[in-house]
Amino acid sequence: MHSKRKNYFLILCFLSFVPLLPAQLEDWDSDQDAMPNGYEFYRGLNVDDPRDAWQDPDEDGILNIYEYYLGTDPQDKSQPRIVHLEAGEDLNAMIRTAERGTVIRIPTGYYPLNYRHDSQAEAPRLLLQGGWNTDFTQQDHCRYPTVLSGEEQGALFDLLITNGNSTALLIDGCTLQNGSAGAIQLTAYLSKVQLLLANCRIINNSAHRASAILNFRDGENATLISDLILVNTVLAGNRGTAVRTEQHATRTNLKLLHSLVAFNEYADNDVAPYSSGHGLDVYPDSDSTFYLQIANSILWKNANTEFRIGELEEQTLEVSNTNNLLNFIEEETRQALFAHPSNRSLDPQLESDGDLFFRLAATSPAIAAGVDLGFFPASDPDIGTSPCVAPLTTVSAAPEATGPTWTLYPNPAQRNLHLSGNLAKSQTVEWYLFDRIGRKISGRNLGPLPAGAFHWTLSDNLLLESGIYLLQIKAGKHQQLKRFTIIR
Repeated sequence: MHSKRKNYFLILCFLSFVPLLPAQLEDWDSDQDAMPNGYEFYRGLNVDDPRDAWQDPDEDGILNIYEYYLGTDPQDKSQPRIVHLEAGEDLNAMIRTAERGTVIRIPTGYYPLNYRHDSQAEAPRLLLQGGWNTDFTQQDHCRYPTVLSGEEQGALFDLLITNGNSTALLIDGCTLQNGSAGAIQLTAYLSKVQLLLANCRIINNSAHRASAILNFRDGENATLISDLILVNTVLAGNRGTAVRTEQHATRTNLKLLHSLVAFNEYADNDVAPYSSGHGLDVYPDSDSTFYLQIANSILWKNANTEFRIGELEEQTLEVSNTNNLLNFIEEETRQALFAHPSNRSLDPQLESDGDLFFRLAATSPAIAAGVDLGFFPASDPDIGTSPCVAPLTTVSAAPEATGPTWTLYPNPAQRNLHLSGNLAKSQTVEWYLFDRIGRKISGRNLGPLPAGAFHWTLSDNLLLESGIYLLQIKAGKHQQLKRFTIIR
């Protein structure tokens, strides 16, 4: 008996150290970067570091995650195949004839685009890479804008795909505008369905009330992996729901990273009770594993709800939502999904340059509180900020440009807090107190004040409990956000 027990123990020890099989590796994604362990393991990438998705080890200008979607080797500079759109060539025709796994580089310019995919044609795996200068020696989507326009003739991309095992549409560094049936309509009945937009502006499109500007749907009972990823992208100023997904895959990834979804209005054909105008409208299938990641992003003032998710039944829901400005944080139905203390419900103060190019105003609390609250830090994953915005650390040295500087002390505090500062000119001063998730507790308008030094005491009669709080101080057009701690 003793011998048998010993043998069983040895067998169990052996089984616990069985190497992972390729099939197992392929199915798992330990770091949730949308690249399966199998792909990363066999190509020398780190299965536990999501940042490597946004790196380019072979320095061919194609990021690792792009190479995964294209089916190429990120360590081989000869892959993928790269072609250039030259002057006079038709972009629609080049897309239609591109081999699977091709990168089409597009120079700065304006390009009409209404691509319709024949459902029986081979499924594309394609990267459209805009932002190049005319001789293709530099890529900078801020200096060399590439505009794709639907010309009010339907969607820019209208894809119904039934032939093949997988499809991937990647768009990097482009503006998508003037689509009259949304910007992208993608439905695919394949094992893998993947749509990624990076460094893009999606503006001034319209969609049917039952559809969306980005309308993404995979095939029921057919799809194993379904990915929709927006990175460093502005989706604003459209008429219709911004993003709508119906995902039935065994494993789905929906990621909104360092992006802005704001000011999208009701569809032109919508009437009350409105069914369009949402920011994100999400429908995961009941038997799927659904991974939702919203990080370093802004969902703000869309006409309807900012985020709507279908009724959750038997889905396995995995959520990672951090460092966001959200217009709905106080809604009880959303708090369970967005309860992380780094999420805030504060007006981001978005501004436009007149071309629907939304960005954070210089006085935005997302900038003023960037260090304390972690908005748009270069971390996790390290992929930058919204397109074409000056570095957040760059400010003018002129006092008029930056506004007054306020000091809040002591911090942490047990009872009274003291606020002091100097006004260079007469201004109206206000302060507002918020809890750690952005719910307003109190506020005061101090009225117009003359230039000079000021000191106020925030007395203990606010009866604050122990915890972290935010104090917003406005002086004219400038504001600062201070974080402080109360210890009882």
